[in-house]
Parts: sequence; C-alpha cells; structure tokens
Amino acid sequence: AVNSTNKETPVLVCHGDQDRVVRPELTSSSADYLRAMGRPVEYRVYQGMGHSSSPEEIADFTRFLLI
Repeated sequence: AVNSTNKETPVLVCHGDQDRVVRPELTSSSADYLRAMGRPVEYRVYQGMGHSSSPEEIADFTRFLLI
C-alpha cells in the first residue's frame, strides 16, 4: 500500500548499462512499478557504466537533491 504521507516524494533511480552485478532490466522494472504505484520517478541510465558511479551520475544526484 502507498502511504499518502509520502506519495508525492520524488524517486531517482540510476543504473549503468554495463552493470554485471544487478541487471539493468531489474532497475527499469522497479522504476516502472513505482510509476504504476503513482510515484514520481526519474529514471537515468548511464552508458558504459558498470556497478559503480560516475561524475555524471553524481551531478544528477546532486541536482535531484537540490530540487
């Protein structure tokens, strides 16, 4: 069940397309599920990134937190 208290809280989902630990389609389906539950989801895929982070992802995360 979705708690109405935080239903409008935005969610940022990020993933590298070269991740060999967590398959990218799992993250994509998680983002789709959250959207189906009415959550505002921003989904980002980073080309060439594995199971790690990148300067681009950190910049997106920082921007997301400052919204």
